[in-house]
Amino acid sequence: MRLPVVQLKDGRQNQSKKIKIVNEFMLKTVSEEVKLFRLAICNDCDKLNKTIKTCKLCGCYMPAKAMFANSTCPDNNWTTSEPGQNLINKIEEMILDSWNK
Repeated sequence: MRLPVVQLKDGRQNQSKKIKIVNEFMLKTVSEEVKLFRLAICNDCDKLNKTIKTCKLCGCYMPAKAMFANSTCPDNNWTTSEPGQNLINKIEEMILDSWNK
């Protein structure tokens, strides 16, 4: 995903704005309960290498992957959590709300 470049009036790019965008939308974490729920699903999955706790489909270290809100299971056993907490879910909710009116 490419981050938007923010141009300042003098022509410089605002790096701190980019970092803020990354922190707000890409690195948002879930609650401990959601993380443990995801890991419980992973532990029951035959695609988890239980010795090193990595997914055989995506290769990710699952204790780390399970803590990020935008993470999804490559086998669709769990998806992004807490709707409304990340940009994509907010946009989808706005679209669905507009269709229901």
